[in-house]
Amino acid sequence: MVWGAIAFSADAQTIAVGATGHDANRGSIRVYQRRTGFWQEQGTQLTGDQPGEGFGQTVAIAADATIVAGSTTATLTPTFATTDLPTTQVVRTYRYVQSQWQPSGQAQGVGRFGQGLALDRAGHTLVIGAPGDEPVRANGGFVRLVARPERRTQPVIRRAPDQLTGLQLESADPIAPWITLTAGPGPQAGQPIGLDPDWRIVDTGDRPDGTIDLLLHSVDRDTVQCWRLDATGRVIAQADLRDAAGQVLHTRNPHWRLIGWADFDQTRSLKLLWHNPISDEMAFWSLAPDGLRPTGGHRATVTNYAYLNDQQGQRVKTQNPGWEVCAIVDLDRTGQPDLLLRLPALNQTAVIRLKGTVFLATQYLPGPPQTDLGYRDLTFWEGDNRVTINWQNASQTQLVQQTVRCVAGELVADRFLTVEPSSIG
Repeated sequence: MVWGAIAFSADAQTIAVGATGHDANRGSIRVYQRRTGFWQEQGTQLTGDQPGEGFGQTVAIAADATIVAGSTTATLTPTFATTDLPTTQVVRTYRYVQSQWQPSGQAQGVGRFGQGLALDRAGHTLVIGAPGDEPVRANGGFVRLVARPERRTQPVIRRAPDQLTGLQLESADPIAPWITLTAGPGPQAGQPIGLDPDWRIVDTGDRPDGTIDLLLHSVDRDTVQCWRLDATGRVIAQADLRDAAGQVLHTRNPHWRLIGWADFDQTRSLKLLWHNPISDEMAFWSLAPDGLRPTGGHRATVTNYAYLNDQQGQRVKTQNPGWEVCAIVDLDRTGQPDLLLRLPALNQTAVIRLKGTVFLATQYLPGPPQTDLGYRDLTFWEGDNRVTINWQNASQTQLVQQTVRCVAGELVADRFLTVEPSSIG
C-alpha cells in the first residue's frame, strides 16, 4: 500500500492518515484518536470514488478534529511544465457528526490542484494550493480559499414526514441529522412529542441562554406558546404567553398574524412582531428576559406593547393591504434586525430598515422571476457580507436564490439562481 500525507489536530491527540494505494488505488483516509494511551479509529475510513484517483495524497484536519479534508493524486509529470495535461483533481471535506464522517463539501481543479491543503482553526475556511499551475507564468502556482457556507443561524423545525403530529429539529449545520423532539420529565418522557394541527410553528430563537426556544401560535385558540428545548431536542418547558398579572394573552382579533421574534433593541430580550394586513399595522410584544427559566417559574411574560412607529412617533403603514411581512432578517449583517416584505400582486420585494423598533427607511429589491414564489429562509456566508434569500413555490418543486450584498450601507441584489429540483432539501 502506498501511504499519503498525515495531519494532526491542535492537541496532537487526533491524526488523519492518507493511503493513496488503498483498494486499487482509490485511496483512503483514516482518522485515529489517542484514548487511554492507545490509538483508536474514529468513525469509518473515507475512500476515493474511482479506482486510480489516489485519494489521501494530501490531508488536513481542523484544530478540534471535527473536519477533515483530503485530495486526490496528481498524475502529471514532475516538470511543472505548462504543457501538462489538465487532469481533474478533487478536494473533499468531511465533518464528524454522531460518530460518523459526513460529506460536507467538494472542490475541483486541474493539474496539481489540492497538493497543498490547510484548514483554519475553526474549520470554516480551507486553503487549497496548486503548485506550478499558474497559467500566466511557468511554475507560478496559485492558492484558492474556499469558505464553508453557513445555513441560517437559527434551527428549522418541521413536522416529521413519517409521523402525523411528530416534530423534528434541524440544527444550523446543513449536514447535521434531523432530531426528533421528545417530551421532558413526566409520564411521556422520551416519547416523540406531538402538535395539534391548529398550532403553527412561527419561529425559533435563543432567549439567549444557550438553549433553543420555539414560538408557536394558534389562531383558533388565539394563544401564543413558548417552548424551551435542550440540545437533544427534549422539550423541558412549555408556557402560554401571559401578561404581568398572570392572565393568558389574546389578540381578540383574528387578523393579527404572528411573524416571529428577535432581539430588536440588542437588550438580550426578545420581542414578538405582529402584522395586521387589514388595519395595515405592525406591533411588538416585549418578553420578560427571564421567561421559561426555572427562576421565572417557566413563565413567558409580556411586559410591554408598542406599534411600529417612525422617528416622529407616527404609526407606520404600507398603504397597501397586499404586502406580506415574510420574516425578520439581518441582510446587512449588522446584528440589527430588519423586516422583509413581499407584494405578490406586483412581484415586489421590500426591506424595512429599523433602529430597534423604530422605522428608518424602506428599500426595494428586485422581485423573484415568478410571482408564485414565497419566502423560505436565508443562507449566510461565512467571512462575507453576502446573504442569500431563498424563494420557493408552494409545492416545493422550485427554489430560486437571490444574493444580496450590503455596499456603503445600501442593499444590492446581484442575481437570481434557480436550483435544480433534485437539490432542494
